[in-house]
Amino acid sequence: IDAGRLEEPDNQGRARTLYIEGCEMGHPEGCNAVGTLDRDLGNIKDAKDRFELACKKGSGNGCLNLGLIEIEKKEMKRGLANISRARTFFGNDCHAGSTSACEILKKLLEAGYSSK
Repeated sequence: IDAGRLEEPDNQGRARTLYIEGCEMGHPEGCNAVGTLDRDLGNIKDAKDRFELACKKGSGNGCLNLGLIEIEKKEMKRGLANISRARTFFGNDCHAGSTSACEILKKLLEAGYSSK
């Protein structure tokens, strides 16, 4: 699949099929990729489910994306998101070596969202 042409419907469908197959075969980045497609299409609930599966299977990117959805949910619903859950996902990914997750976690802690 030409990643530069992923926006074409035929390529999106084919990519989604391959990512789902990868996810079902136990590849966490396949789950993360499906979640990314779902998120980009506005299917936030489906994206969250895929990112959670990817995170549970060991994908740092899945944990990072799951944490970002929790933060976005907070912004959209004015404080109804679970910042504690987001912090946990960022913490897991940070411990796995993601500098992006560490930076986001640091900002959350500096903003007063302690690790309690």
